Amino acid sequence: MRAATDPGVRGGQFFGPSGFGETRGRVTEARLSREAADPAVGGRRWAVAEELTGVS
Repeated sequence: MRAATDPGVRGGQFFGPSGFGETRGRVTEARLSREAADPAVGGRRWAVAEELTGVS
């Protein structure tokens, strides 16, 4: 919700829980893993999602 409603949020920011292992707690800006920030990985995931759903 914060990413969609906070006017101060910039494109590319990622938010998640601030507690243990980023699994619970208050919402804060989170760091993306190297894999999550890799455009090649994102492209492969997108292609698989299109194939599995039949939606392009």
